[in-house]
Amino acid sequence: MGLILKIVVGIVVGILLGLFSPMPLIKILSSIGFVLGQYIRFVIPLLIIAFVAKGVAEFGKNAGKALLVGLTWPMFPPFAQNFWVSPSPLHFFPTWGSPRVLWLRP
Repeated sequence: MGLILKIVVGIVVGILLGLFSPMPLIKILSSIGFVLGQYIRFVIPLLIIAFVAKGVAEFGKNAGKALLVGLTWPMFPPFAQNFWVSPSPLHFFPTWGSPRVLWLRP
């Protein structure tokens, strides 16, 4: 059975299970799904960091610098955006504020 067919069968079985199952069973299955989802959200970034660290460790002499750049580079744009976008209306253009935020002006 192909992957697409397995996915479709799983969706259909899930819909039928949701329609005809008693509420306590649905709550139990929903709780299990939530716990597994949280576990996956926790483990996947750790696996990515482990594989990146293993690959960078094979660089040799400059492995630490490469690991630092590899782990901090994806975080720089959102971090910089917070400093660029957030304070600009209030600090650089205080007269553009609405009446609710005008009290923040010195």
